Amino acid sequence: MKSFLFLLLTAPAVLAGEWTISNLAGTGEKGAAGANGPALEAQLNNPFGLTRGPDGLIWFTEYTGQRVCRIRQDGTLEVMAGTGQTGYSGDGGPALEATFNLPHE
Repeated sequence: MKSFLFLLLTAPAVLAGEWTISNLAGTGEKGAAGANGPALEAQLNNPFGLTRGPDGLIWFTEYTGQRVCRIRQDGTLEVMAGTGQTGYSGDGGPALEATFNLPHE
């Protein structure tokens, strides 16, 4: 029993050492420049709600940027919805013409 307990206590420490934190998108400066270009060269406005979509790609919203974006496998940041302007319009229309007010998960 003691060896089982030891294994249980040390497993999280061993697993924690295998993880790496990586920057996926953004320059660290607020803005909207760089959309549909390299994700690491894009300016973002409060990225929020990071998730893996059904397509296997990374999706997130820009909370104050009023957009929904995804990062393609080639590292390109692609705006999927939103004009970047605050509003409540676009139901039933093209996603890129929709306006949002603080989109989040």
